[in-house]
Amino acid sequence: MDIQKMLNEYFDWLKTETTTHQINEYYEITTPFLNHQNDNIQIYVKSNPDGTIELTDDGFTVNTLKAAGLNFTKNRKAHLDRILTKFGFSLKNSEIIGITEQKKFPEKKHMMLQAILAIDDMHNLAKGKVTSFFFDDLVEFFDEQDIYYAEDIQFVGKSGFTWTYDFLFQRTKKKPERLCRAINSPSKAAIEKVLFSWVDTNPVRRDDSKLIVIVNDTDKFSKNALTAFGNYNTDVILWSERNSQKSIDLLSA
Repeated sequence: MDIQKMLNEYFDWLKTETTTHQINEYYEITTPFLNHQNDNIQIYVKSNPDGTIELTDDGFTVNTLKAAGLNFTKNRKAHLDRILTKFGFSLKNSEIIGITEQKKFPEKKHMMLQAILAIDDMHNLAKGKVTSFFFDDLVEFFDEQDIYYAEDIQFVGKSGFTWTYDFLFQRTKKKPERLCRAINSPSKAAIEKVLFSWVDTNPVRRDDSKLIVIVNDTDKFSKNALTAFGNYNTDVILWSERNSQKSIDLLSA
């Protein structure tokens, strides 16, 4: 597997599929990444008088979730705030906003895309049958099983971009370092995002480092969507099979 070739192809695709359009003082950046409605994610950028750069989604992400029926209860608002804090953004009148220096714009834009995708994933919580947050369920499960972990770990990939992983299971005498991503909604965009981050992160970690993906299969979906992980030396754990001995062995020290 030619990792560098794959990264170059990814960056070429990202550059080719990204377009810009000026709207008054803002530049509208249309990315190839899709939200849960299969709309391209857009970011709006402008230069401030002090030389800093402001990024915003113009309120589209949160307002789309509200239109889909998501009620931002106290717990859901706390979940939203946690995502914003993780990626370094704030919320003002439903707008996701970030300020950065011009030289740090590429990294800030990259982090904003991750934030938007993570917040957009909350659309599943609009369904009445969802009673708790997948992330919180995972933490509770780890604690019950005495599985030791660290949360919200960031790594700089070979490209220089920073990627956030939900959990890290540390290396032991018996187990390698294991990075973990939780996928609440196994959409094509969510799976591609995880794979892109792993392809970029893997070359700068230990040779025996592994990726574990935990998928919420509470709702039915095509298991064929997960076959791509097999091509990238990735272990997949379905939430419904979390208590199996195989799953426990993958996660434990």
